[in-house]
Amino acid sequence: MRDHTTTIKQLMDELDVMRRHVGDLEKDAAHNNKEKSTIQLNAQLSAMIKAFDGLIYVCSQDYRIEFMNERLVERTGYDATGELCYKVLHDRDSICPWCVNDRIFEGETVRWELQSPKDSRWYYIVNTPLYNADGTISKQAMILDITERKCADDALLRKSEEKYRELVENANSIIFRRDIVGTVTFFNEFAQQFFGYREEEILGKNVIGTIVPEVESTGRDLKKMIEAIGMNPDQYVNNINENMLRSGERVWIAWTNKPIRDESGRVTEILCIGNNITDRKQTEAALLKAEREKSAILDAMSELVILLDTNMNVIWSNSAVNRQ
Repeated sequence: MRDHTTTIKQLMDELDVMRRHVGDLEKDAAHNNKEKSTIQLNAQLSAMIKAFDGLIYVCSQDYRIEFMNERLVERTGYDATGELCYKVLHDRDSICPWCVNDRIFEGETVRWELQSPKDSRWYYIVNTPLYNADGTISKQAMILDITERKCADDALLRKSEEKYRELVENANSIIFRRDIVGTVTFFNEFAQQFFGYREEEILGKNVIGTIVPEVESTGRDLKKMIEAIGMNPDQYVNNINENMLRSGERVWIAWTNKPIRDESGRVTEILCIGNNITDRKQTEAALLKAEREKSAILDAMSELVILLDTNMNVIWSNSAVNRQ
């Protein structure tokens, strides 16, 4: 499918260049070949306008139509040259309800997309200034129907969102989204089963007091940590902290946090992906406890106990050695 947005920009640029050439040629009639060049350029311009499959009109600074291409005449049902453009295009057709824009007459090109309230179709509109030979500025509007492209884009977006949701819902990991203050905005099925909350029970709730205790068993202030993640998520890309199930049971989760930003770059939400490492933490704790108990037993022995590394350097000795 042809990229209509690219087509209208290219044609708009080419038309503007052509009109500038025509204006320059009309200002200076000193050379005999200028008249011939002007005719050739106007012929090329007319051919380009006729080939363009969108709508084109030109209006003066008092918003009276100076030119309408054939497609626009067919669409409105008559040649409205000399009439107010917004009366023709808004009252009769609704393809350009916001066409009144003084920025064009100040030399600025304005582009936007809009959906017509009359037929619900989408249009891409480019308003560009035209510099006339007498020094005045007219407005050229080029309007292209992009409904098919918008429908295709929407279909692709829906399909992409469906695939994303299917992937997230079937993932064997905890996946949820929260805003910067900690309010849960999304909770996948695995997270619901793991923590023991149904979706309607957790959405809109803060993570503190639901899946995150205010204070970790280590004494760390998790409420402050959650606030810090919201303020500086890039500093908590990878994070391990204690969480709690609905039953009150404490678990350890290794988290990956990814900030979600709006168009201005402001963080609006944080995507959190977690994996349960409680068994690993318990194993580490058990090994540490066993190591401490072994050290206590060895330290209490009256015999001399010395531990050496592979280079025969002393790395530990019990109290009996120290008493010698």
